[in-house]
Amino acid sequence: MRLLHVLIALCILSALAVAAVGADQSDGTLYMVGNSHIDIAWRWQWPETIIVAHDTFGQALQLMHDYPDFRYSQSQAVLYDAMAQHYPDLFAAIKQAVTDGKWDIVGGMWVEPDANMPSGESLVRQCLYGQRYFRATFGIEARVGWLPDTFGLPPTLPQILKKSGMPSLFFAKFPCGPGPLYKWEAPDGSQVIMFDARGEEAVFEAAGGNLDDLSSVPKALAAVVKAMPGKAAMVPFGVGDHGGGPTRRDLMMFKALAQLPGMPKVKLATGDEAMAGMLEGVHTLPVWRDEVEYHHRGCYTSQAQMKRHNRRCETLLPNAEKFAVMANMTGGFDYPRDALATAWRGVLFNQFHDILPGSAIGPVYADATELYRSVEAAGQTALDRALTTIADRAKTTGAGDAVIVFNPLPWARTDIAEATLDYDAVPSQLAVRDAGGAIWGAQVVEHHRIYESFERCKVIFAARDVPPMGFKVFRVERAAAAPPTRLSAGDYWVEGPRFRVEVDAKTGHVISVRDKQLDRQVLAQGAPANVLRLMGDDADAWEIHYTGTVAELDQPTSVSVVERGPVRATIAVNYLRDGSVFQQRISVYDDLDRIDFPTTIDWRAYHTLLRVSFPVGVTADSFTREIPFGSIAHACNGDEVPAQKWIDVSDGQWGVSLLNDCKYGHSVKGNEMMITLLRSPTDPDPVADLGRHVMTYSLHPHAGGWREGATQRRAEELNAPLLAQTVKGHEGPLGSQYSLLEVTPGNAFVAALKPCEDSDDVLIRIWEAHGQATAAQVRLPRAPRSVTEVDLLEDQAGSATAQGDKLLVNIKPYEIRSFRVSF
Repeated sequence: MRLLHVLIALCILSALAVAAVGADQSDGTLYMVGNSHIDIAWRWQWPETIIVAHDTFGQALQLMHDYPDFRYSQSQAVLYDAMAQHYPDLFAAIKQAVTDGKWDIVGGMWVEPDANMPSGESLVRQCLYGQRYFRATFGIEARVGWLPDTFGLPPTLPQILKKSGMPSLFFAKFPCGPGPLYKWEAPDGSQVIMFDARGEEAVFEAAGGNLDDLSSVPKALAAVVKAMPGKAAMVPFGVGDHGGGPTRRDLMMFKALAQLPGMPKVKLATGDEAMAGMLEGVHTLPVWRDEVEYHHRGCYTSQAQMKRHNRRCETLLPNAEKFAVMANMTGGFDYPRDALATAWRGVLFNQFHDILPGSAIGPVYADATELYRSVEAAGQTALDRALTTIADRAKTTGAGDAVIVFNPLPWARTDIAEATLDYDAVPSQLAVRDAGGAIWGAQVVEHHRIYESFERCKVIFAARDVPPMGFKVFRVERAAAAPPTRLSAGDYWVEGPRFRVEVDAKTGHVISVRDKQLDRQVLAQGAPANVLRLMGDDADAWEIHYTGTVAELDQPTSVSVVERGPVRATIAVNYLRDGSVFQQRISVYDDLDRIDFPTTIDWRAYHTLLRVSFPVGVTADSFTREIPFGSIAHACNGDEVPAQKWIDVSDGQWGVSLLNDCKYGHSVKGNEMMITLLRSPTDPDPVADLGRHVMTYSLHPHAGGWREGATQRRAEELNAPLLAQTVKGHEGPLGSQYSLLEVTPGNAFVAALKPCEDSDDVLIRIWEAHGQATAAQVRLPRAPRSVTEVDLLEDQAGSATAQGDKLLVNIKPYEIRSFRVSF
């Protein structure tokens, strides 16, 4: 920030200050907050950051010794944890400085993360692991949120901060909102005090502050203070990014600065003291009810593998927690608390705002990939062990091969399950049967011979009515005749009970999507869809800068129907362009109301952006996009904006949702819905994203708006597929189906089900997804002994109402509520 560097330049005026001792001073106070913004990894790797933090923190401690009035504020729990591991003597000195009130804990998060791409639950875990670390280590918690360099903030963040013990936030990326100091209000009504240092800088510049004219600086700083509601302003100082922090030169300059004519009072302070000082005597502040402008739009796509790993882990770890709780409650499973906590901290580390956004050097992503692999190994191990424990207690007797299908979501669902089966020779026809005797088709999608002794195949089937957050046993058996199917296919079309999709054989583009249930053409008249568009983009990892060069993939190497049911019908479309290979499948289902586009790309392009386009036959002024724990509308003006698992365009009568399993950059221009799939910047990583990428996006037409169309549920289902295990036949006390927990109505969702951090009680976190107040009901596995509401740090926040095995919750729009349940 220029304003921070202005103060360093003022040391030139120290000679003037000596002569000016006793001169009149301006009213108000400048709170000078010593700190260092330390990037966890950026143009260097984490081991170097540990050394940088050691040097920065050592210097801060020395300054405290030499200047008794010096204070230091530092965020990011992971940095403290690294000092404890690698430099215990230094860490002991930090603990003493905290005790003495000279070292201020700020931030309250594990790292300073990106805030648009992590899930809402990830942002909660950032605070949970950060604040609980500070509490356990120092006996205190951060009161001031600290995200000076994060690339934009969602409007739901104030609720997460407030319920994590941080009633205020320091932000410094760029000016946004009604001024430097205001109340930032989340949709649920939660408010935090936002101090926007770039807003303060805007006041400085508006008052005529100019680095080229140092004589203007005192007047401009006085104007900054005057513009603040309480006639006090906070100015963090200290060298950042690669560490450094405050210097002796800074402190000597401040002594001189305080004597300049027309200057406000200058006081060294902590972040907490500065926030309190700015609010002293302030009775009203303007209120901001919106996101804090997103920035660096290329970062929603750069380093796509990081985005995919992040989304996979954000699904895997909550699933492992849910089923480990189920296994513990039903089978005495030993919950892997330490392993899952370590895995979560790995995910949180990689959400740092220069790692997940893709703006770091290549070696950082080699490190991040290894960390993700360890996270996925730990999460998958915990999940597999839990599922096996549960399966051992299920009833799986009967003819054929038993397949137990697990549903991690808190509503009953019908979705595709995939099982691996072994045969002497794969049967030509297979069927699936449930415990009630109903029978329908199964489909072999892959098979190969193992050591010339048997054949192994992958089979998919519609697992119908799998109970909420539970399991159901199905049996796959040989069929004498082909089971009936509602799917059909021609040379270049596939059709199911819901959709008929046609592809142009010459271009590979989708030229028709007929919604038979709604009797509508989903696509805009005459406009092809699923068009892969290569666009020249010569910007770095942070930004998007179109060169004007555009080329559509319209000369496929092949177009063919590769699956004809009875479960799924699929057209494959392949392209080859400038060394990059594009393999797509377009699938309709007998039982699902979405069209899937699983895509594999071997990407060999530079300075090119890849976008997929769906012009749809619905017109609206704005579209809706998912954000952490909520959604927000945006004009259909073509802006590249962050969205999580879905975007939607609806006109009130009907609409179309575009779902994804690992993408974040989206745009809508008029009626054209788009996802940015890949980019290939060369700065700071010259080979960013070269290689193989796997992704799936889905089209979900629906009646009414996105709420009526259950878009949030469909997106959750795409990202959290059913889990299947082939098991031997045996008796079991849980029966052929079981449900641990169910949440109603359809706008209430479970964000977490896990043991509490400080006990074996169960923590249940739910949130409202439609922006509509509702009376939610959580059906528990049995009547609890007690239920209390807790905040996001799992401290008691109030009472709760349970009737038998039902937890009753009145929940506000987009509200997050957490409960400690003791059985």
